[in-house]
Amino acid sequence: MDPGEDEGKRDVLGMLSGLSSGGITVTIEGYPLLSIDSHDRTMALEVQGAKQAGIRLRDLVRLEAPGEGMLRGSESVAKRLSSIGWNLTLYDRGERILTLGSGASRLTGHVSVNPLKLRGLADLLE
Repeated sequence: MDPGEDEGKRDVLGMLSGLSSGGITVTIEGYPLLSIDSHDRTMALEVQGAKQAGIRLRDLVRLEAPGEGMLRGSESVAKRLSSIGWNLTLYDRGERILTLGSGASRLTGHVSVNPLKLRGLADLLE
């Protein structure tokens, strides 16, 4: 496999721009995990569902921004989402923790954080 081919397989966000209609919701053992709505161009990720599935959120950032740390990788993902007109909102038990991408201010690097959830954010990203 050549390097260009490997890079194309990691381009998860690039696939979003090809979605024009429909949606999908994924649950794991009764826990909501991921919801994608192509009409509104939104994704919702529930932390408890990710934990139940054994998914570490920092690994998702590394998938899209390999070789970058958590903070810089998150910024790269947020900018990329914004450039393709999508956003990703992270929830913990239905409460919004943060939103990356379109709709979040450019002044904050396309990241919007719920200040009441800041304390627990580091624990969730472990």
